[in-house]
Amino acid sequence: MRTAALAAIASLAALPLIALAATNPLFDFGSYGEAQSSDTLPGEQTIDYAPAAEPAPAPRQSSLPLGVEEQVSVTMLPSVPSPGDTVRIRIDSYSTDLNKAATLWLKDGVTVSEGTGIVSFSFVAPAAGESTTVVFRAIKEGGGTIERSFTVAPADVDILYEALTYTPPLYRGKALFTNSAAIKFVAMPNFVVAGAAVPPESLVYTWRQNGRVVQSASGYGRQSFVVRGALVVNGIDIEVDVGAVRSSAKARARLSVDYASPQMLLYRKDPLLGTLFERSWSDQTSELAGTEFSLAAVPYFVDAAAASDPRLSYSWRVNGEASGQAGPIATFRKEGGGVARVATTLKHAGNFAQYAASEASVDLGPVEAVAVPGTAI
Repeated sequence: MRTAALAAIASLAALPLIALAATNPLFDFGSYGEAQSSDTLPGEQTIDYAPAAEPAPAPRQSSLPLGVEEQVSVTMLPSVPSPGDTVRIRIDSYSTDLNKAATLWLKDGVTVSEGTGIVSFSFVAPAAGESTTVVFRAIKEGGGTIERSFTVAPADVDILYEALTYTPPLYRGKALFTNSAAIKFVAMPNFVVAGAAVPPESLVYTWRQNGRVVQSASGYGRQSFVVRGALVVNGIDIEVDVGAVRSSAKARARLSVDYASPQMLLYRKDPLLGTLFERSWSDQTSELAGTEFSLAAVPYFVDAAAASDPRLSYSWRVNGEASGQAGPIATFRKEGGGVARVATTLKHAGNFAQYAASEASVDLGPVEAVAVPGTAI
């Protein structure tokens, strides 16, 4: 009797476990071989569990409204190439991962680069008067395309400058740009469009001074640009962009000019031959023949139209004492001997940055007396 009761309880306790195994895949005990053994209990099941296959991702649609073109960032270096420059173009997007896109680059209609995520391309700019068209295409990972086209038509331009400062007659050098003086820049373009040279007066010029556009000097036909230097001892940086009307041809040039200091030299002035420019008396000791001599103070690179410009003032001194003479030419008479030191300074009435000085020594012979101020010629 007790044995039969225990057997009944054991059979009842096993029923929930068997039912749970039949409905819950976590309780998959599997099979014991290719075929169940002959001693499988009645009502026992073998459940094979396999996870459901994940659905294929749906194609990603563009988040841009219909008709709105996707914005990309385009970098081209140099931005205005010259003939023969190596040009590099790079495409970036902040809304699409172009590194996963199928990309294509064409140069003048010929495929030159193709692959995945090729977002930059380099090429050599053509000669002046020729053009190159580069096309970029990208098929985005989620569908849709991006296409951009670039035309590079380089040209040549040079910048020449002329400092509007004074140099004496027959001076064979270039006038230098001095502090707060005026200087003129001229663009010399070489543009060829459709096989014909474009006149400089038919081009559009954009002038920049120290990185800032000078609107008053820029525009159609504005080939030259006059600048007056500031009252600082610094250089001046000039840049010009030149473009052709109804053409993609462009050119850019840049020029930096440093300031120089005004100078002044002393020359002997002969009553008949005039100023003897073949030899300077400045910083020299020169022997005097005769009893009288005249010196001419000749300025270089000053903001003036001539040495006698009324805005210029001269001050003469002999052995440190004021001679009382003014003007660019002074005459001294010999009285005695020794060495006389003659010095002069130059000042500009309207520009205190324009200043120069020079000194010469004159050997008057045996020491008896020194030169005394004479009468200006």
